[in-house]
Amino acid sequence: MNLRNYTIRTLLKVTAFVVIFTLLVFTLIFLSQQRNSQRQREALISLEHLYQQNISLKQIKDNFIYRDTRSEQLYKLGYSNSTLKHDSLIRVCKETLKQIGNHYNYNQLDQIGQQLSTYNKKFYGVKELVQKRGFKDFGIEGELRAKIHAVESTVEQFI
Repeated sequence: MNLRNYTIRTLLKVTAFVVIFTLLVFTLIFLSQQRNSQRQREALISLEHLYQQNISLKQIKDNFIYRDTRSEQLYKLGYSNSTLKHDSLIRVCKETLKQIGNHYNYNQLDQIGQQLSTYNKKFYGVKELVQKRGFKDFGIEGELRAKIHAVESTVEQFI
């Protein structure tokens, strides 16, 4: 290709076209990467919220086990502050998973949802066992205490 056959004006136009086309391609690539980066950032933020909710669920479980099992509210009403918070947070977690699933396609979301359901079932299994065991005047422990008091009063009658 002999460049002497072209005028300077034509060469400048071709050069300007190539430069503008290259800048346009690089701009489109940059914008595409920026949009992709923003989506990934939003996904990471959503997953971080889910992680924080997981930590909160563990704290609620600990509060239930160490505090609410000795609270009469659980045995009288069938629920406690921790079980109410647990239900609320499970709903929030499921909604967060649903929103992440609507915007992003991750294979592990189904597995996380199944684990969340399993955790919820096990939490309520523990709750039922705690209520069955009872505390003070409730459940098996309450029955045992009543029988012990009956035996004590019977023994006191004979003494």
